[in-house]
Amino acid sequence: MDPDESEVIAHILEQVRRDGVTARCAWCGRFRAGERWHRLDWQPSVLEKRQLSHGICPDCISELRRQGMSI
Repeated sequence: MDPDESEVIAHILEQVRRDGVTARCAWCGRFRAGERWHRLDWQPSVLEKRQLSHGICPDCISELRRQGMSI
């Protein structure tokens, strides 16, 4: 069962408190919370731009590879 959005946001904010940053997929916009990536209906307003890093989630990596694109 997937956690609800408030649990995901709490996890992301804890990650930011601990590490100073969290990741957002540059392709689909999902946020990384631990080892999982989650789509949120909105970006938590408490996240500042300096606290976001961009990466590519495993689903998007797989899709890009399926399309023959190099990453």
